[in-house]
Amino acid sequence: AASGMSIQSHTVTHRPLAHLGGERVLFELSESKRVLEERLGQEVRHLSLPHGSKNGKTWPIAKEIGYKSICTSDVGFQTPEDNGPWLKRINMGDGISEKRFHLIIQGKNRAIWGMTVTKNLKKTLRRVVGENTYRRLYRLVYNIR
Repeated sequence: AASGMSIQSHTVTHRPLAHLGGERVLFELSESKRVLEERLGQEVRHLSLPHGSKNGKTWPIAKEIGYKSICTSDVGFQTPEDNGPWLKRINMGDGISEKRFHLIIQGKNRAIWGMTVTKNLKKTLRRVVGENTYRRLYRLVYNIR
């Protein structure tokens, strides 16, 4: 923060919000915002969803607390026509070639097609095996304890 980086919220425990009750979501969002603002001495206005997990109660709670936008894991480009708080994004991992990077920054949808397919496959797998099994598989695959 002292170097000019914008530090925003990602919740307290990184649990998927869609599977939590309203009071727990309220705690996750408000406590994260409070702690960051207290420690950094600057306003926290934006939230990035853990695991991209959201439902209909996420935005009303976030808005009430004072968030202005929510970064999702929905793959895509933001356009001037996009309204509302939900922000799409593009994951820029180590495996992005220079050629693909240039296509992405030029706004070429074909450059993010594979990301969209992967996101939809994960979403389907979550529905089929259930959230708890999906999280166990995720931790196993990525060697997270």
